[in-house]
Amino acid sequence: QDEDTQRFAIRSYFGSADGPLQERLIRLDKDVSVDVLRRRAPLLEREVAADARRAALGTDVRSLLAAPLRRDGQLVGTLALYDKIAADRFSAGAFDEDDAAQFVEFVSYFERAIANATFYEKARRFRNFDEDTGLPNAAYLAQRIREEAARAGTRDGAFAVAVVRIANFAELEAGGDPVKTRRGVHMVVEALRRNAREFDVLTRCENAEFALLIPDPGHDPAQRVLDLARTVSEEVTRDERVNTPQRIALAFGYAIHGKDGHDAQTLLARARDPRIHMV
Repeated sequence: QDEDTQRFAIRSYFGSADGPLQERLIRLDKDVSVDVLRRRAPLLEREVAADARRAALGTDVRSLLAAPLRRDGQLVGTLALYDKIAADRFSAGAFDEDDAAQFVEFVSYFERAIANATFYEKARRFRNFDEDTGLPNAAYLAQRIREEAARAGTRDGAFAVAVVRIANFAELEAGGDPVKTRRGVHMVVEALRRNAREFDVLTRCENAEFALLIPDPGHDPAQRVLDLARTVSEEVTRDERVNTPQRIALAFGYAIHGKDGHDAQTLLARARDPRIHMV
């Protein structure tokens, strides 16, 4: 949905259809999108041919999944999948209830990714971010934690917060080479970016402190943070230019929603207590 005109338009298409078929698919997508926006709920059609109106569009699509997209509680668009294609099959299969459940979960990730991208664009426009790294600030992190907590409700473990600190930042600054220190900070940021998912939220809270909000961290959030710590530390310490004569030391802490608290202040306080030290 265009923010200025409030009109809906196709923002992105991915597929192998040629020109004429793509046109028919776009007409089908418009029909499906209008239906989903009116329903305000996900749609599963196992057999598109059973719907005479959609079958008449001549796309030969067998089944479809579609869902509304929301931002801040408002409808902003739709996401649709047409035909279930498996690598070991020559023809399209039909989506089922399990596919629909996974699709709804994917849509929630997609909505978070859109929210992140939208914030970053607005942050750059209004200078509401850390100019050195381009990351949002601690205030935004607290806002997103509140949103995830509201989304989680009573479901424990729905998200985790990891805090990464350059443990020897003061010593690095005292080394008298601000260019090298700045390069080290950017290496940490880039390593965190590479290892974060599109819907994770990376922020800079202080000069030497970064936080990562991790929605749906899996059955073992602690292991996810440990794996992140190892990978990021390996990438940062690989470059001898910023690790000579003193290596960058990183400290990682984390908090799990429910187990370590429910509100942003409590979770951040727990996450700032380092549990993993990497040199």
